[in-house]
Amino acid sequence: RDPQYVVGRLTKKVRWLEIVNVLTQQQHSLEVCCEETLAEIQRRYLRVNAHAGSYTWKHLEDDEFVPLHMQQTLDENGIPDESPIFERFDMDEHQFKPILHLYFDDDLTVM
Repeated sequence: RDPQYVVGRLTKKVRWLEIVNVLTQQQHSLEVCCEETLAEIQRRYLRVNAHAGSYTWKHLEDDEFVPLHMQQTLDENGIPDESPIFERFDMDEHQFKPILHLYFDDDLTVM
């Protein structure tokens, strides 16, 4: 197990997300690892939107849009992986992806 031969790490579970830009109404699906923080997801999302750092990332919780903590994972932000429930009821998990909403902050940050 020599570290020089390590190419990457395996994830425990992958999840699909829907990311919605509230300003432009553009939507993008993204496959993420359960261990990834929102900051890591945001870095990968920069390929889609170079100004992703200029947005506040939120999710809907109890009928209110709550800002996400970028240094935490989806689970730590209260966005559970519900795929076991979908599997139990033979539902397509791609039809019921968690949605992250991006709200423009008007500072034009480029990361």
